[in-house]
Amino acid sequence: MDKKKGTYKGLAVRWWNNKWWVIPKDGGSWKEYGGKFSDIEFQKEEERKERFFKINYSFLEKESKDLDAIDKMILISLFSHKKNDSNKIWPSIGRLSFLSGVSKRTILRRLPKLLKKFNIKKERIFGSKNRYYLD
Repeated sequence: MDKKKGTYKGLAVRWWNNKWWVIPKDGGSWKEYGGKFSDIEFQKEEERKERFFKINYSFLEKESKDLDAIDKMILISLFSHKKNDSNKIWPSIGRLSFLSGVSKRTILRRLPKLLKKFNIKKERIFGSKNRYYLD
């Protein structure tokens, strides 16, 4: 169980700089958490793995005939962060690297081509993760 990430009343809670912080859904500035530690819910590792493997990968069958295995792994890692009801995706490069087993430099080199091919818009946010939007 990851004790650095949790939720409180549907909002993401993170441990950073020796404090708990609540992350607003709109992506605004983090607020310091003032509640009890026992009120924070933590997701079990099995549940996180289950969410990753329940993704519909049918997009790879049609659009990815000319992609190599590395590009496919990057795409699978990218789309594993998509929320069900939303077109937003926002993994960090480090997370993509961890999930795909590819170095950060390789991801940085190949990601722009994949974003263009799959018509994914990139929003640059300084000091935070980039956000990606599906059309």
